[in-house]
Amino acid sequence: MTIAEGGQATFQVRLKTQPTRDLNISVDKSSALVEIDIDPDTAGRQDGLLRFNQTNQTKIWSEYRTIAVFPKHDSDMNDESTRIRLFASVSGDYSIFNTPSVLGIIPITITDDDKPTPAGTIQVTPAGTLTIDEGDSTGGT
Repeated sequence: MTIAEGGQATFQVRLKTQPTRDLNISVDKSSALVEIDIDPDTAGRQDGLLRFNQTNQTKIWSEYRTIAVFPKHDSDMNDESTRIRLFASVSGDYSIFNTPSVLGIIPITITDDDKPTPAGTIQVTPAGTLTIDEGDSTGGT
């Protein structure tokens, strides 16, 4: 996922199969470069656990859940990278202790918005190749 600094992007998560019990998926940002929101229907930005219910009619296991990602502004002109990790926080068929473990990693590249915009172009006249002999102190034009 590539996002401009100060921008926003989303991705969706759902379970592939019905769990044997209600399940919480931990959504963990690996750095302070981004904020996440696991519940766009609630004011503010929440991170933490996505709850997938085995059989209830709300937040059921097969429904997609949208996660919003917000890269923070910084004062440098560098692009940065970080990641968001998702893993089951309980035992059972979606446990990180099972093989293969249920673990998702979303790599994020943040493109910086502080880079200067070129004001114009450079024009070289005459066009062509400049040839200067090595050791020639008079140079070329």
